[in-house]
Amino acid sequence: KLIDQAKKEAEKQKRDTLLELKEESYKFKQEVDAEVKEKKVEIKEAEDRLLQREKSLDKREEILQNRDALLDQGIKPIIDKKSLGDTIDFMQYDIVYLGEGSEYNQDLAREDILKYKDELNSYIEDNKILIATGNSYELFGDKINDKDALGIFHFKSFYKSITTDVGDRLVNEEILDTDLIGSPIVGFVNRNSVNDIKDGYLFKVRKGYGNDVKDKYEGVHYKNFYGTYLLGPLLIRNPYLLDYILSNFLGNSYKEKDTADKKAYEEYLKTYNIE
Repeated sequence: KLIDQAKKEAEKQKRDTLLELKEESYKFKQEVDAEVKEKKVEIKEAEDRLLQREKSLDKREEILQNRDALLDQGIKPIIDKKSLGDTIDFMQYDIVYLGEGSEYNQDLAREDILKYKDELNSYIEDNKILIATGNSYELFGDKINDKDALGIFHFKSFYKSITTDVGDRLVNEEILDTDLIGSPIVGFVNRNSVNDIKDGYLFKVRKGYGNDVKDKYEGVHYKNFYGTYLLGPLLIRNPYLLDYILSNFLGNSYKEKDTADKKAYEEYLKTYNIE
């Protein structure tokens, strides 16, 4: 009896010890998981700040490239930077550039730009140049998710989780073609939205993602409106597209020139065997 009792007490002590170890292990795992989650949030916030910084630099470079190209033609451009809440007389400008932003910032811009619907429609119909990169060109469709956009072009955009080889965003270096010029278009995308544009596209996808991921057409083009998911610096990386756009602006007075950007573009095509 004494031996049996001792065995029972030993078994009970063993179970209690195992239970304590399991509880400690569970608590430790919770603490580690919470710390990992916190670090992931910090990393994501840092990545978002870096991405916004890169986008800001891209937009600045795009604008400066347009300026330098015009200076080469003997034209000294006046550049105005506009933001939310500013009063904008679009018709006084020859070229308007809109850059990409986060989903949150896009919605702020959507709310602010709706009041300019008629003016922007007239601007585009008057054949003035408007370049919209990244998700900024979604502002010109009918809807973004369930919210009204400008409705100048008839398409809807949707934010959703997109499963790809690289995760839940479309992040890719792309190669495209266009009827506007004989040279291929190269660029970078980083997005998690799609749209249902069926015609009036800007580019045909050779490598990469279309407007609705699986289709082979990207962007929207009408008169001198150029909308694309490609991020800036679109015109720096594609100097022949810049030639095309500015020749439409300046007409016969525009003179194409050899530039460092063209040399870099040709070297890129050569390096990656793009024809």
